[in-house]
Amino acid sequence: YPKNGYKSRYFHCYLKRCIEPTTIYWASAATSITQLKYPGDNMLYIGSFLALFIGLVHSYLGEKYILIRLFQNNNLPELLGGDWFTKRILRFAWHLTTVAWAGFSAILFVLAKPSQTLDEDVLYITGSVFFLSGLMSAGFTNGKHLSWIIFWSIAGTCFYTLNYG
Repeated sequence: YPKNGYKSRYFHCYLKRCIEPTTIYWASAATSITQLKYPGDNMLYIGSFLALFIGLVHSYLGEKYILIRLFQNNNLPELLGGDWFTKRILRFAWHLTTVAWAGFSAILFVLAKPSQTLDEDVLYITGSVFFLSGLMSAGFTNGKHLSWIIFWSIAGTCFYTLNYG
């Protein structure tokens, strides 16, 4: 082996960057090995933050500049006897995007540092997103938009798989 190098299970390293499946090592001239965090982890944390950030901005700016102005028009389609239902569906669908992006944000976050229970973490996040989506659907439309049934069914399959799968 080189005088000041480090031999891993996979290959020799001598004063250069060495990459194993999930870890980067630096073999220094003094034969000390410093384990560094894989650079992709930080990128996933940044992506997670950005997904959550854009979701929140989307909801706030959409409510302030698009939905309120759209609802001031008197030419919206009348569903179920008036425009109340139409406005509620548009608002629900607009903000549902934020819930979905928050779910993607959470998945990116757990992928940044995967654990032994990664599949369970993703199932829990997915189930939670669909459960919240069902709550929003039922709440915004007083249960008249039947998507809450499907959302809660999807959440149920996720939680069932977590407990019994």
